Amino acid sequence: LWGSAGASRWPARQRAASTASMDDGGSMQDPGLEEFLTDEVQKFSQMQARPCSLQEVLNMLEPWRAAKFIYNEVPVRYAERMRLIEAIPQWKDVPELLEVHTRHEQTFRDIRLVKTFPKKSSFSSPELVETFTEVVRAALSREEE
Repeated sequence: LWGSAGASRWPARQRAASTASMDDGGSMQDPGLEEFLTDEVQKFSQMQARPCSLQEVLNMLEPWRAAKFIYNEVPVRYAERMRLIEAIPQWKDVPELLEVHTRHEQTFRDIRLVKTFPKKSSFSSPELVETFTEVVRAALSREEE
């Protein structure tokens, strides 16, 4: 289903409810979830980011529309950036690259795991939009640090 045996344990409804927290060392506690997210980054890094016009942004005044756009487009952009960083030799030895990669990885993870319903229209649920808004706020806070 998700591209590998370990990752198939994480269908959309279970991902958000999982105990996918990071341990003190910065690695995920669940290897199946880690494998799923690695597969997701690989999948999203192969996608093309969709250009967005000013008119499209103006049409996203309703929170669910903005949430849907962010949910679909930010992971594509972050996965691409993470892969570009990973292509740099010894990138882990450069503190700034490691820091940016870690922030992007956390935001990618948070966005991909927040949605609990398989249908894209589920962002019409106020509770899901509120949960997603908190994820976006946390991502913005990480970027401001």
